[in-house]
Amino acid sequence: MIQPPPLPLLGRANVLSFTGGFVDVVGFAALFGLFANHMTGNIVMIGISLSYSSPGMLLKLLAIPVFIGSVALTRLMILRLAASGYPSTRILYMAQALLLILFMVTALASLPHDDPNDPWLVCAGLFAVAAMSVQNTQGKLLDPQCVPTTVMTGNLVQAVIDFVDLYLAKRSAEPGASQRLKQATAAIVSFIAGAVLGAFMLKNLSFACLGMPVLLLLLLSFMPGGAYIGNKEMKLEMK
Repeated sequence: MIQPPPLPLLGRANVLSFTGGFVDVVGFAALFGLFANHMTGNIVMIGISLSYSSPGMLLKLLAIPVFIGSVALTRLMILRLAASGYPSTRILYMAQALLLILFMVTALASLPHDDPNDPWLVCAGLFAVAAMSVQNTQGKLLDPQCVPTTVMTGNLVQAVIDFVDLYLAKRSAEPGASQRLKQATAAIVSFIAGAVLGAFMLKNLSFACLGMPVLLLLLLSFMPGGAYIGNKEMKLEMK
């Protein structure tokens, strides 16, 4: 049987950046300003809630410890999988997809979202945060050569610096700047595409739209060549 070629690094980064933008816009638009991808935005929104009495304070407060706990659990899972020789990346893609399915199911159960403190809605938001914490941690530990796929500020800064070095001050360009610029630009475009499509699909399909990032993650998990990303570099073992 002819096997399809492994999904290249740039392809993985594009898919994950698209997922990051998609999930973040769904959480922000439908869950009272929740940022599923990063905690900086939630801290800002907590400040706004304290000063202007905006809704959704409970969810944003709970998101921070849930994010921290999910990162810790993902780290432990990565160590265990690396020590056991299991396909770390494949399992983590599946874990993230499962958490997004739980996000979708609980969010649908919480409709019509009249109460920002509704237990189903709060659970939905926390599943979204947990799902994206898996992607954040996986990218940090197993795919360090991949550009960030959940927060685009660093990518945008790096892309501008590399563009200036390559095309405006050519003597300053570092080795690899061209490839780095290509990867950062692709991630930014993919994130924007995910955010735009996520908003459109949320408006028309409600939370059933989350089936798209779930499908993408499952496809990634079964792509050849990506199951053991980072395992060779993981030398720590659980004691």
